[in-house]
Amino acid sequence: MERERIQEIVAGYDPKEVKIGVLGSHSALEMGHGAKQEGFEVVVVCQKGREKTYTKHYRNLFDHVLLLDKFVDIIKEENQAKLRRLNTIFVPNRSFSVYTGYDNIEQKFAVPLLGNRFMLRSEERNIPRN
Repeated sequence: MERERIQEIVAGYDPKEVKIGVLGSHSALEMGHGAKQEGFEVVVVCQKGREKTYTKHYRNLFDHVLLLDKFVDIIKEENQAKLRRLNTIFVPNRSFSVYTGYDNIEQKFAVPLLGNRFMLRSEERNIPRN
């Protein structure tokens, strides 16, 4: 994903409407809690069958739910467009990297991330170290 493309997307965001996005996995509760403490609305991306934690038990932490058949469907353009329409800055976690794949994150995920999308691969546990 070209840096210029992400900068273009961010330039189109309304700074007063920025939301924090997170994949609905083990760290989503901590992310949702922290984002709420800082005054942000939170978008949680859930896989069908795994959403109850976020839509029922901890609904107070999540303002928007994007429900997908599979986590990797976040790469589909229509789902990325939904996140962009919400002015989402996505916070990657390990589950996001594992379920989505580094190539997809680096080349196809046209949603702004917190941090550097190209550094995620360096945190992989199963690659040779230099």
